[in-house]
This record gives sequence, C-alpha cells and structure tokens, in this order.
Amino acid sequence: MPLSVNTDTRMLTPATLTGEYEGLSRFFGWSPGDFLRVNEMALEAAFAPSPVKERLRQRLVESYAIMSLST
Repeated sequence: MPLSVNTDTRMLTPATLTGEYEGLSRFFGWSPGDFLRVNEMALEAAFAPSPVKERLRQRLVESYAIMSLST
C-alpha cells in the first residue's frame, strides 16, 4: 500500500517533517531503508515528468547511501 510522510496540516498543527520522522523511528522502529521506500513511493505519486522523478530518485538513493555510511 503506497503511503507518504508529510506535513500537509502545518497551518493547523505544529507538525514538522523532522518530528514526524523522529516519531516513526522512535515508536515504530523505522530505519533509513523504510524512509527511503516511503520517499520513493511519494516520488512515484508526484505530479512531475518522468525525467525529473528519475533524477530525484537517484538523489534520494545516493543521499540515503551516504547517510548509511556515516552511521
């Protein structure tokens, strides 16, 4: 089931993306791999041309690879 983590209601709640990520990690044990998969799902659902999505996907994968090397 596709899902995304977002802060669509920032005008109504004090939610931040950092806070959402921290909560998912702390309470549900999400790993960087889980966040990468969710970001890839969100990217797939984005209203953007395929070449843009592919460039962003490459950046996501590269960024998560760098993060995993630093932990």
